Amino acid sequence: MKKSFFQALRILLSKPPKRKETSENTPAQKYIRPSSDTEKLLQMAEEPEVAYLNKPLYDSIDDTIAYIKAVQGNCFDLVIRQMHLKNAWDKQRIAVVYISGVSDKKIIDESILKTISDNYRNIPKQDKQDSTFDYFNNFIMTLSSVRNTEEFGELFITLLNGDVIILVEGVKKCFLIDAKIKNERAIEAPMAQVSVKGGNEAFNESLSTNVCLIRRRIRNPHFRMEKYILGKKSNTSVVVMYIHGVADPKLVKEVKTRVEGIDAENILDSEYVSFYLREKQWTMFQTIFSTERPDTVVASLFEGRVAILVDGSPFALVAPMLFVQALQSPEDYYMKGYIASFVRYTRFVAFFVGLYLPAIYISLIHFHSELLPIDLLLSIAGQRNALPFPGFLEIVLIMFFFDLLRESGTRMPTSLGSSLSFLGAIIIGESAVQAGLFSSIIVIVVTITAICSLTIPDYFLNLTLTVLRYLFLIAAILGGLYGVTLASLALLTHLCSLRSFGFNYLSPYAPFSASGMEDSLIRGKINKIFRRNKNISAEYPY
Repeated sequence: MKKSFFQALRILLSKPPKRKETSENTPAQKYIRPSSDTEKLLQMAEEPEVAYLNKPLYDSIDDTIAYIKAVQGNCFDLVIRQMHLKNAWDKQRIAVVYISGVSDKKIIDESILKTISDNYRNIPKQDKQDSTFDYFNNFIMTLSSVRNTEEFGELFITLLNGDVIILVEGVKKCFLIDAKIKNERAIEAPMAQVSVKGGNEAFNESLSTNVCLIRRRIRNPHFRMEKYILGKKSNTSVVVMYIHGVADPKLVKEVKTRVEGIDAENILDSEYVSFYLREKQWTMFQTIFSTERPDTVVASLFEGRVAILVDGSPFALVAPMLFVQALQSPEDYYMKGYIASFVRYTRFVAFFVGLYLPAIYISLIHFHSELLPIDLLLSIAGQRNALPFPGFLEIVLIMFFFDLLRESGTRMPTSLGSSLSFLGAIIIGESAVQAGLFSSIIVIVVTITAICSLTIPDYFLNLTLTVLRYLFLIAAILGGLYGVTLASLALLTHLCSLRSFGFNYLSPYAPFSASGMEDSLIRGKINKIFRRNKNISAEYPY
């Protein structure tokens, strides 16, 4: 089938199509007579992996267009328009190449082509010492967003990215002009990291817009951004940003090294990049912070961290990440310090309650009932007297139902999701108790656990907490409080072993740092917080 396709392509290039010319069927579809090298170009394009990345352009427009068509597979949205520029003493053949639907036709017709044509018509006579390329580069291509290249690799990447390609007969270079269609999503409020006070802007899928959101907040000449193209097939733009003189040079070098070492076929989202950047350690915890808020990224950059933006993703990556970051919210920095500190303590307590409460309940009911007050023990025993399920199966089932409700609420429209979760929990809980399937105490335990989980600001830590809750529940079923203690020691050991770009994940708690506690459990003074973070500014451990 592949062979027949290229045979048909050869026929198309060897014979002019017989059809009536219309206004839609203009020079973009004009027949191009291939040169003697066209057969070789087609044979090269038939290879499964086209080696065009460093391949130089041809000085013949016909050969260049034939190769572009061969590599692109003669796509229907590939537009190639040839034209002749004329003035009083000379004429020059050029070709305009772009992708319909990606490049803006209005910009091409009214701005690019008109400017080129007018400049060529009104330009003084060409100096014989100037080459054709220099002549075009200095006098004709006067647009602000003009670049040039002499390789097919950059040509194809920019062409598919929405740029217009200008080919000039007799020149082994082409001009690249930005003409992308601006059909991006508007800047909206954050969806996953909502705060009552503070910035109300979130990233979208446009890399240029996301860069502008950060650039607008950092008016510093030491702000650095470096662009990479990742993905052998997707050719995705990735930007690494940091503040020179604030970020540790060794950290910046390590991030760049890992980004440059990414060997992937496709990069479709920032989480793809995160997968390749994180340490080669098995863990359920996020070691690279992900955020949709520009103000969070800017604050991280001023602390000395490095941020990564990926084209097509509304989430930025921030490295290194410490565990304490997942329990902090952007609005902590928009309220008084003692109030923010109290709220943080509340989140830490909620994290441990959400992790341990179901496991401790099972341990006390099945293994250590002597630790409960006699009145409470008799009340629980009375409620469980006629229940059809043992205690551990009862709590597993009700937790599973609550997690299903939360997941279904996430997939529902925003206006219905929260209502569905709360109403569903109330209806199912009350109905299950009245039907004699579950005890009221177990519904209370699971409800408190679910409420505590909702206080965690970071979505990924919330998911990790859900999995850990089941693991701790299994430990409690097998060994009671002894099993929970062993599971806690295993979790603590695992957290102490984690690194994020060489930095201790539990810093400033393990190893303990008194100076690093200024922005952890407590929120210190603003003038001490918004400077280089002491937890990541020490000598780099690599």
